[in-house]
Parts: sequence; structure tokens; C-alpha cells
Amino acid sequence: MDALAGILKKSMQELKPLYIIASEDRYILSDFKDKFVDKFVDDASRDFNLSYLEEDETEDFPVFLKNQANTPPIFADRRFIIARTASYFTGKEKKEELLISLFNNFPETTIMLILVDGKIDQRLKLVDAAKKTGEVLTVSAPRFAELDKWILNEFKKRGKDIEFEGVKFLEQIFSNNLQRLESEIEKIALYKVDKQKISLADLLAIISKDKLLEDSLVFNLTDALLQGNKAAAVRELKQMLDGGAIPLA
Repeated sequence: MDALAGILKKSMQELKPLYIIASEDRYILSDFKDKFVDKFVDDASRDFNLSYLEEDETEDFPVFLKNQANTPPIFADRRFIIARTASYFTGKEKKEELLISLFNNFPETTIMLILVDGKIDQRLKLVDAAKKTGEVLTVSAPRFAELDKWILNEFKKRGKDIEFEGVKFLEQIFSNNLQRLESEIEKIALYKVDKQKISLADLLAIISKDKLLEDSLVFNLTDALLQGNKAAAVRELKQMLDGGAIPLA
């Protein structure tokens, strides 16, 4: 995640024309997108010179992406394109030619950020073309000491400190699921709005561990079903039933 922080430290003049960021953690991609826009796209440009493209909401993703990229900015020096895909750059989608053509003849007035849900296939010609024009990064959710730091920073952003035992408690419950961690940290900060230092006892007082585990299992089950991972869904359901959950009739 240090590489993403490095991009956000750049000036507009230092930005490359193309960034492709891949991760299996949707929170990382969404969080970086928001920070990227906040840093580089001023309010005046957001109405006319900022376009969002979602692959699953676009009939012909490569055509639309190329057309948007080649549209000149209006009363500005740069046009920004933010796109999201789960098929391109991963090997799932074989129609590469149009995007390769775009990357090989990339317009000077466009800055493009493509967010990829999944793992990039480094063998693809499309990836090689992207690297010649810009930067291709794969980012994983933080673990161990890096995750400790991330949790501490999330509390700090909300004007809070947390005891180390509390950090480890949250990691034990939610692992490195950043979306769930961020949601719980926000809830904790709201419950303890008048307290600056959060202790493990505070966490236990705010939320029941059993309830946390139940919620986590429900979240994991839903996520597995949405991804079509039947084996994982069966495991999560079995764990819920073993823990005393009552199945719906």
C-alpha cells in the first residue's frame, strides 16, 4: 500500500498518464479512488472533465473507454477517467486489441485510473502495453505490523488512540478485512465520542464478541454466495449452524 501512498504524494505534473491498480480487496480500490479524485481533480473539473466507467454497466467497455479517453478536456488541461473492471487485465476477457491501441497512442490530455478487481495476468500483451504508457500495480490488504499500523491510523483519523490489546482483538475478529474493520472502528469512535483512549474493555463493552463473530460469519457467507464460491458458503453455513444459528424454514 506504500506504492499507492507514493502516487498520492505526487504533483499533477508528476503523474503518469495511466495507472492500473489491481487488488482482491475492494475496500483498497474504492478508498484509493476517492483519495485520488480528492487530491487531483478540482471541483470545477468534476462536472465536465471526470468520467466514471464500470465494466458491468457499460455495453462495450473498450470502445467506451477509448472514446472517453480521446475526448478533449473542457476549459482545463486534463481530463480524468476512472474505470473499474474484473475481466480485463486478468485473462478473463480476450478482447485486448482496442485497449492496446489506446495505450500505444495515449492522448496527452488524459489521465486514466483503471481499478481491477482480482489478479493481473502479467503474461498479457495488454499489460505490457499498459506498462509502457503508465504504471501497473498489484496491492494486497496489509498484514501483521502493517495491519497494526493501519488500524492505529484509522483511530487516529477519528481523534482516538487505542491500546495494543484492542488492536489485536480487532485483528482476531476481522483478520485483515479492511471494509469490516473500517466499519467497526467508525462505530467504536461514535460510541466513545468523548473518550480519547480506547481500551480492550471499551471494545468488549461496546460490542459482544459472540455478536461480532455471528456478524462476521453472516458477512463471509454472503460474500461467498455473491462470488459463487459454493464450497466456502457451505463451510460458513456449517460454522453458523454449529454455533447455534437457527435455519429459516
